Amino acid sequence: MREANERPRGARFIFSGDGALIERQVLRTAKNEILYRLLCPADGTVKLLDAKGKELAVRPGTLAAGKAPELAPDTKGLVVLPLPYRSREHCYLVLDRHCEKIGCTPGKFFAKVVKHGNVEDALDDVVRGEVDAAQANVGPGSKYEGFLLVITYWIGAWLGVVLTDYWMRRGNFGDEAIFYERAYANWAGPIAMFVGGAIAIWLFADQSVYVGYVAFHYPQIGDMTFVIDFILSAAIYYLLRMSVFKPVARESISTTV
Repeated sequence: MREANERPRGARFIFSGDGALIERQVLRTAKNEILYRLLCPADGTVKLLDAKGKELAVRPGTLAAGKAPELAPDTKGLVVLPLPYRSREHCYLVLDRHCEKIGCTPGKFFAKVVKHGNVEDALDDVVRGEVDAAQANVGPGSKYEGFLLVITYWIGAWLGVVLTDYWMRRGNFGDEAIFYERAYANWAGPIAMFVGGAIAIWLFADQSVYVGYVAFHYPQIGDMTFVIDFILSAAIYYLLRMSVFKPVARESISTTV
């Protein structure tokens, strides 16, 4: 009787000259010892033998030519895309030819792309011919992801204000007393962030929860919100500090460029 931890760990396959499997051996790999033999003769009968050649089981059978499986898929009612998937260059070429055929530019074509919350509405609009293309955001958490992307636009505006302030000070904050003075307030910063960010989002945001005016009419430029709110906030902050919210005497801000 074998020990509980002495388990077979390998197998050996023996084939005939024409490639048919005639025997499978179950081995204990540590000793290369044969534990069982499964014989597969040409008549179709399968025999199981132990290491000493004692017959443990027999299953009669008959070998016959098998029928080739039906591998052609049933594509009725399915939308089949030709493979391989098209390269980026191929897609651009097809788009240009299509736009030339219908007499429009790619920008005007994608201006009609409508975003939907489900696949059914998107397909309905395309089938009815109301739009040239439609986009459906149906992934898990897609709306929440779009919301998070919108609210992160403030980072660009914040960087625009902070880096402009650092440049105007030439990196010199004096004795840094303003950092600990509660009465000190620099309203140019939050105003520039809010105004610059609001304008950039209103015009250039391109997310599932909101599409800006410029992004909707010129989708080929992509989502430029982060860059635009950085530039706008920096410019607004500089103008405010030079006009309305002029630096006080204890602030080390240069008034020259």
